[in-house]
Amino acid sequence: MKNVLEISDYAAPYMGNFIPSLEQIEYAWKSRGKTVFILPDNAEKFSWIADFKSKHKVYFVPRSFFSKKISIYHIKLLIKIIKKENIRVVHTHFIQSNYNLFIASWFLRDVKFVESLHNHYIDRGKLKLVKRWVFKHTYDKVIGDSESVTKSAIAIGEPASKTITIKNCVVFSRLNDYDNVDFKENGRFDYTILMFGYPWYRKGVDVVVKALQTLNETMSIRLLIAQAGCEDSTKQAIMDNLGFIPQWVTFLPPTDRLGDLYNSVDIFISAGREEGLSYAPIEASYCACGVICSNIQGNPLDIPHIGIYEVENVAQLSEDVCEKLSMPEAVRKSMKSKQREYVLKEYDIEKWAMDIIACYM
Repeated sequence: MKNVLEISDYAAPYMGNFIPSLEQIEYAWKSRGKTVFILPDNAEKFSWIADFKSKHKVYFVPRSFFSKKISIYHIKLLIKIIKKENIRVVHTHFIQSNYNLFIASWFLRDVKFVESLHNHYIDRGKLKLVKRWVFKHTYDKVIGDSESVTKSAIAIGEPASKTITIKNCVVFSRLNDYDNVDFKENGRFDYTILMFGYPWYRKGVDVVVKALQTLNETMSIRLLIAQAGCEDSTKQAIMDNLGFIPQWVTFLPPTDRLGDLYNSVDIFISAGREEGLSYAPIEASYCACGVICSNIQGNPLDIPHIGIYEVENVAQLSEDVCEKLSMPEAVRKSMKSKQREYVLKEYDIEKWAMDIIACYM
C-alpha cells in the first residue's frame, strides 16, 4: 500500500471546486492506498467540515504551520503524521516555498513530495533566492495548472524534467442545481453581466466598469460583481475610476450556488490581469452563459467561441460585449452547446485525477 498525504492551506466557507477534486483523487487512489488530509485549524469553523471529517482522515494543524517561519514543533508534527500514517507521497496545495516542509523532506528520503501550483510562482521578497532554492529542493515533481504557471516554476530554476502541466478539472455537477434568478428585475434592465471582483485590480473591475459605462449610455446593462473579499476596496476602485457608484452595479455576497449566477446572466466576463487558471470561464461555458476573457495565459482561451480581448483594452471589451449581445438566439445557442461539449471533455475530473495520480508513481 502506498498512502498519500494531501496538505492544503485551504480555509474557505465552501468546499468549492477544490475539495471535491481532492475527494476524486482519493477515490481513484483507494485501490493503491489510503489518503490522509492536513488542513489549517481555522477551516474547522466552516459548516462543510463536519461532513468532510466524517468521511476522511483529517489532521488540523495550527495556521502558523503554513507560514515561512521555521518551527521545530511543526517539523516534528509533520514527520510524526507521515510516519504514523505510513505516507509515501506528500501532495501540497497553496503552499509554494515552506521551510518546514523542506527540512522535513530531508528526514523522509523515501517519501515523494509533489507540489500543485494553482497560481504562478511568486518570486519576491528579500529572501527570494533562498525561497527559490528551498522550492527547488523540496519537491520531486511540480504540477502547474496552466502552461504559464508551469513556466513560472521553470523560470526560477525548477528543472523542466521535474515539471508537468495538468490543467485543473472542474466539478461540473455542482453547477447542475440552480434557480433561475431574475437579475433583470422584471425588465428594469435589458441585459445582465457577471464578473468576480476581488481583488479588484487583479480581476480588472476598473476595465469592466469603464467599458459598461460607455455602453450604458445607449443600452441598459446591469453588472453583477460577485465578491469573495473586501467590498469596500472594490467600491473605492469604482469611485476612483468613474467618480461615483452607478445604479447599474450590484454587489453579490459570496455563494456556493454558482449555477444560479451563470445560468441567470447573459455574459460572464473574466477580465483578469493575472490568473493561474481561471475556473470561472470554464464553469460559465458549461452553463447557459456567453463568455468574454482577457487574453492573459491564465484564462482558458482554448474554449471555442468565447470573446477574447486584449487585457485592459476598454474599447475592445465594449465591442465584444456588443457583439455577444447582438447575436441571433439560434447562433448563441449553437455556440454555447459547442462550448459546453468542449469543457466537459477537456476539464473532466476523472481524467484529471488519473493524470495527477501518474505523478505519484
